[in-house]
Amino acid sequence: MAALPSVHIELHWAALAAGRGKVQPHLAIFEPAAGRSLRRAVDRFWDDGGRGLEELPVYAHLAGELFAERPDALLEALPEPAFDARRLRLETESRVDRDRILDRLERLRAAPRRRAYGRLLARLWAAVRADWLETGLPLVLDACAGWRSRFDAGERVRSLPPGLLDREPGLLPRVLDGKVVLVPGHLSGRWLVLALPDVLVVGFPATTVDAAQHFRDRVRPAAGALRVLADPTRLAMLAQLAHAPSSVTELAAQFRVSQPTASFHVGQLAGLALLEGERRGPRTLYRVRPEQLRSLLESAADRILRP
Repeated sequence: MAALPSVHIELHWAALAAGRGKVQPHLAIFEPAAGRSLRRAVDRFWDDGGRGLEELPVYAHLAGELFAERPDALLEALPEPAFDARRLRLETESRVDRDRILDRLERLRAAPRRRAYGRLLARLWAAVRADWLETGLPLVLDACAGWRSRFDAGERVRSLPPGLLDREPGLLPRVLDGKVVLVPGHLSGRWLVLALPDVLVVGFPATTVDAAQHFRDRVRPAAGALRVLADPTRLAMLAQLAHAPSSVTELAAQFRVSQPTASFHVGQLAGLALLEGERRGPRTLYRVRPEQLRSLLESAADRILRP
């Protein structure tokens, strides 16, 4: 794992911020008139219903410049994007967003389009350059140094920003086996998770939130799981299934509830991956996955107790 700055992700956020007010509560990089003008320029450039320059981080990665501190090299070269759509799967994007990004990259193969794109990026860079170099970059570099210290101390999966794997559980194999780069951001107002062919990019605000918000964010995934387990009937069904695999019909009879109600409770428990089902003729018998239950409860305790 690594922690690196990315001016191109900053420009992506800046394009989203233009004409929309502040990205972060403490930032106001655009005068209203200038921001609206830049926003119109960005929207007109693609005119495809997308948001900002969502293709920019992918284009910069294809050019080998995603983790640059300044955009000069990309602006000077403006290389033709070389990519294989079958390999550039962008698993973290919706199908609509992925298709739009690939279409934009395809359109950037044309040299006149790239030159116009370069002028747009240069205009965006001119608007944020002073703020990024004087304030943003030092802040981000300091955050990167802090994350690297944690990596050097042996932290890996647990050192990811709070809640990432709970929101994106499908990323766990890539976190365990692949290359992950954390990108603290100056202008970012929320998460950016981008699965590229050879790297998983995780962007998030570099600024420290207040303590109350930090703890809210940290325990929120645990709160959701514990809320599912807080229903007495549902928890009793879980206990029953830990000792005797049962079908939904059997649970409904044993707990004197309707079959739709029993099915709903089973669905809630299965949504936490606490159950596994086995087909036996027309029935499905459900049983508890003990290790998953222990892991969920230990994770909740960890989120509450860890310093």
